[in-house]
Amino acid sequence: MKRSIFIFLILYCLFFTGCWNYREINEMQLVTAAAIDYDGGNDKYFVTVEVFNPQHMGSHDSGGLLYSTGESVFDCFRNLILRSGRRLYWGHTEIFIVSREVAERSLLPILDILFRDAEVRDDMLIFVAEEDNASDILRLGRHKLHGLAGFHIEDVIKAESSISKYRRMPAWKFIQSMYAQGPASTLPLIKLDRSGEKEIPKVGGTAVFEGDKLVGTLDETETRSLLWILDELKGGVFVVPVKDGGKAEEVTLEIFESKTDTKAVYAGNQVTMKIHVETTVNIEEIGGTTDYMDEKKMMHLKKDGEARIEKEIKNVIGKVQREFAADVFKFSTVIQDEMPKVWREIEPNWHETFKKLPVNVQVTLKIRGSALMGKPIKISR
Repeated sequence: MKRSIFIFLILYCLFFTGCWNYREINEMQLVTAAAIDYDGGNDKYFVTVEVFNPQHMGSHDSGGLLYSTGESVFDCFRNLILRSGRRLYWGHTEIFIVSREVAERSLLPILDILFRDAEVRDDMLIFVAEEDNASDILRLGRHKLHGLAGFHIEDVIKAESSISKYRRMPAWKFIQSMYAQGPASTLPLIKLDRSGEKEIPKVGGTAVFEGDKLVGTLDETETRSLLWILDELKGGVFVVPVKDGGKAEEVTLEIFESKTDTKAVYAGNQVTMKIHVETTVNIEEIGGTTDYMDEKKMMHLKKDGEARIEKEIKNVIGKVQREFAADVFKFSTVIQDEMPKVWREIEPNWHETFKKLPVNVQVTLKIRGSALMGKPIKISR
């Protein structure tokens, strides 16, 4: 009897069990990246998706682009199915690009549609295109190493810690920031690098949002300062022009570690932000013959480096306050945490308060040595 039951269970498992939502891989196309544009003249959206066909891996048919237009983003997505002839699988989509015009209109409807789909990854990365059309990033940026622009962009993202020219922003974090009281949201910018023989996607800079609408952008240098303020700087290099008596020479410093402490001080019925940055660097390149291993020269470099960082940080704070009035620096979060009573008083008028908020910046630069020879190379003739 027991043997009969055992045989029955084996046969049942073989023929009557399986995944309820299992789909054959040749029944779908995997979406690796997507881009959305808006045609204001015709009041229509334009969607481009980059697809990967696993069953054709290694051949010229392994990937391609699909296009769709519609009166709404949802309409575009539905039309994509008709064009592809197969169901699109969004579970592997890591790159999502929107045009500047789409970002200026509103991102909320797009995000709402995307994340109603249980297959969409909440860690998908969203970018704002600096090109006229977001679709150009996928259409023209198909890199020869990968064949697909989405894969190349993923490789660029992996090098983030050594670049520090953009701020990584997964979709879940961007959505969460839109609901926060006070702080503004950001997304990285993406464009096509046309400096070489082939146009390739390049990530750098920051798109600044107030709510779900784009209000302005920061370049790569300004983005580095933003990362400094947010205590999110992980690496990178910066150049310090040093002038000691004679003509100025440029010294390249590599960032090894950085720590930023931001506090709010309330005095005389006024809130003031105090930022202290402590950064450790190494000398990587000297554009002259000065020996910065000399103690006095080293102190001169340290002073000029601190002044350079302080200036860049103050410049980006001033720009954001004047032009965007968007708290990308999370000053409101600091005030809420440290002075909840004061925050309740200034919250209703925070937008105006932020524009005039005094900010003090102090920088401490630690130069731990040089990756070069002890002394710079000098030519005798």
